[in-house]
Amino acid sequence: MFRTILLADMNSFFASCHQAIHPELKDEKVIVAGDPQKRTGIVLAASYPAKALGVKTGMPLWKAKQLCPNGHYFKPDHPLYIDFSSRILRIMRDITDLVEPFSIDEAFADITGVINLWGPP
Repeated sequence: MFRTILLADMNSFFASCHQAIHPELKDEKVIVAGDPQKRTGIVLAASYPAKALGVKTGMPLWKAKQLCPNGHYFKPDHPLYIDFSSRILRIMRDITDLVEPFSIDEAFADITGVINLWGPP
């Protein structure tokens, strides 16, 4: 029997978490980056509108600010990301108990046994 495994990969996750608590930033350029004073000044996540301007994960913050001077910049908020990740895992576990977190923004779910309940993927 074939297994059906779902991969949930929450792209732009850190930026999306900030957009979720600031709905006015839904379609805005949101960038999460470290603190250059602490030598952690790189982009950790960027929303799709920021990515469209060339902002990339791992890019130095100074470069992101050149590409996206009017962006909304946030420092990392790990408790916020853990909260949202936990919420998403709870939703997945409402569907199946066969959920395997891979990282804070990725998880696998074996949905083979629930296809008859929920329909095909």
